[in-house]
Amino acid sequence: MHCAGTMLPEGVAPFTHITRNERSGRKQIKKKEEDDIAVCECKFDPGHTVLACGERCLNVLTNTECTPGYCPCGTFCKNQRFQKCEYAKTKLFKTEGHGWGLLADENIKAGQFIIEYSGEIISSEEAKARSQT
Repeated sequence: MHCAGTMLPEGVAPFTHITRNERSGRKQIKKKEEDDIAVCECKFDPGHTVLACGERCLNVLTNTECTPGYCPCGTFCKNQRFQKCEYAKTKLFKTEGHGWGLLADENIKAGQFIIEYSGEIISSEEAKARSQT
């Protein structure tokens, strides 16, 4: 899934926007088998949709997102923040001497999900080679 990006301020140098992790020199991780999908035991209550996959959800407790199509709460599931791109509001800002930074653009509670990091995944050997250059 592709999530909408942040508006870029003037002066940001050109770059390639990465929407999902890119693996360089590493084996591709195999797709999940249906048997590997963690299905929670939440009971969906149409009268209390705000509770769908809340703090008592087994997947929430094990830091695992519910898989669409397998969660008993369906589209009301509150445990699909990566997949639904439910990120905190942030903005880029120019630092003094250290390039660009990311700043919260709203109050963020302790433990609240902020954003997913996507980037290049490299081997230890590649990391050593890059650090030497």
